[in-house]
Amino acid sequence: MWHLFVAQNENLRHAGVTSSHGAAEAAAQKRTVAATPGKALELGEMGVYFGKLRLGVEVPKHDVWVKSPKGYEVRKYPACVAAEVHVQEGNALRGSDGFRALARYIGAFGTPENEKKAGIKMTAPVVTQNIAMTAPVVTGEGKDGGGYWMQFLMPSQWTMETLPNPTSEKVKLKPIEERYIASTFFSGRCTEESVKAKEEKLLKSLEEDGIKAIGKPELARYNDPFTPGCLRTNEVWVRVKQPSGDASK
Repeated sequence: MWHLFVAQNENLRHAGVTSSHGAAEAAAQKRTVAATPGKALELGEMGVYFGKLRLGVEVPKHDVWVKSPKGYEVRKYPACVAAEVHVQEGNALRGSDGFRALARYIGAFGTPENEKKAGIKMTAPVVTQNIAMTAPVVTGEGKDGGGYWMQFLMPSQWTMETLPNPTSEKVKLKPIEERYIASTFFSGRCTEESVKAKEEKLLKSLEEDGIKAIGKPELARYNDPFTPGCLRTNEVWVRVKQPSGDASK
């Protein structure tokens, strides 16, 4: 089973760090763990996320348009770029194959697997979505089947023109247009039951409030595996049509 920042924790174990407190200390000290051309990748630069405490991790900026008493909000996100992987077998909750491919692209496990060998900072959240067995999965072989897709949202300073191309055929760069996302928060470890319950509640609330959902729900996770379950930050996202009115103040 994977969680956000497996990459950081692989490096923390090599550095002799085995707890979240040690991880924070290592990040603060910026101990060098991997080299990239012209500059070493450091733990403090990769970032660590403990509960809602963010240390050196960029999250997408957004405006809140709707804040509902039903426990969700609608956000407006600007356009960005994602590195994306489609995995034909497996489940998004245990998506280690997808995570490793993306982590290697940005250089979290050592030399970045991209054409410029350029290190790219980790961001949060990691976004995943399961794919139904009857749906087509976009892969190099063009096969149909189940599985999931996973995205790392690229730091805001990068564009499709400036990002280095992946050297792995599994990783694709994808432009994401400006969009409205309905989001609901929950803490704890993600299970199929807990995620499904949140998805159903969010979709029901949106329907009751006259907000049209577009597409299927996605799971956004923010934490490293050392974070206690009660402190973990998870969200269910679903894209929606633009709500009427102005952003919430």
